[in-house]
Amino acid sequence: MHLQGFGHGVTNNPPAKHGNTYVSCLDIRTGELVQRSRTEAGHTLVYREPESLAVRTKPRTRLCVGFASGEAGARKFSLCYKP
Repeated sequence: MHLQGFGHGVTNNPPAKHGNTYVSCLDIRTGELVQRSRTEAGHTLVYREPESLAVRTKPRTRLCVGFASGEAGARKFSLCYKP
């Protein structure tokens, strides 16, 4: 799996459009794109730059997506998940 996108900006990725973060599934044998989906997880965060992706298996299987968020000079790490 692959996570990509940009932090919110005034002109290139405005928060009003809920960001441009995509989760992609690649075939590990060929590198071929299997599926690509846009996620609006955490779209209300200030800044919201995609940083990491993980799968949690216990207690339930969840796809976890990490974002840098907050004002410049005081960034935070926000974690969102999807069942």
